[in-house]
Order: sequence, then C-alpha cells, then structure tokens
Amino acid sequence: MALCMIGIEEADETVYEWLINPDNKILRACSLLCRLYDDMQTDWQEKRGQFSGRDFYMKQYGVSKEEAIEAYKGLIEEAWKDLNEAWMRPWPVAKLYFTLAFYFATGSELLYREDDAFSRPENTNKHFITQAFIDPFPLQDQSDA
Repeated sequence: MALCMIGIEEADETVYEWLINPDNKILRACSLLCRLYDDMQTDWQEKRGQFSGRDFYMKQYGVSKEEAIEAYKGLIEEAWKDLNEAWMRPWPVAKLYFTLAFYFATGSELLYREDDAFSRPENTNKHFITQAFIDPFPLQDQSDA
C-alpha cells in the first residue's frame, strides 16, 4: 500500500503513520483478504512442492483441505465485515487512501475467489475482467467529481 501512495502529493506524514499503525482495521482486513484469497487457490504450489498458509492451517488444526477452505471462507467473511465497519466510521485520512485499500481487497477477490486468475490467466472470465476494469459502474455520483 505504501508504494502506491509514493506518487500521491497529498500523502503526508499522517498518511504514512496511518499505514503503519498496528490498529489500522482497514489495512489489516485488506491484507488478510489478499492473503486468504490467495491461499485458497494454491493447488499449483502444491504440485511444485511449495507450502501455503492453507497447508499450515491444515497441519495446525488437523483438518482436511476442504475444512480449511471452509474456515478460510469464514475468516474472509469476518474480514469483509471489519472492512465495511471501518468504512462507516470517521476516517483519519482522506477518502482516497481508504479507497485504495478497498480496491486492493476487491482486486484480490476478483483474482482469487473462484480460481487463481493471477497464476492461470487462461482460466479468467474475460467478460468479468472487462466489466470490472474497462467498463466499471460508477461508485459515486459523477456530478460530485
């Protein structure tokens, strides 16, 4: 996130303090969403002998792959609740920075929800990507812009 904000002139010390604050519920939820979505779709890593967070979860709790995925789905749901709750509270920094964090979370959902579209783009639904990035619906009234 900090790298995305380097080029933004309005990003002052307050913004960077917000980024590194361990109580930052928005960034914590966004980071968790990115990690969990990625770990749910890591079958290709298993074939290469690599471990994922899901593998460690399975070993730690003694559960199957399917049970770990269901547990991850519950954690994802809780992270979305945290993100939405934080979105509704007063913001200590400009809306732009919250929006960037929110887009990270939604981007990870887009890439990893059903399949690993990042590692296997041939499986990506082209229509869905087009709708999300090329022809998105406006999130705010255009007269406010």
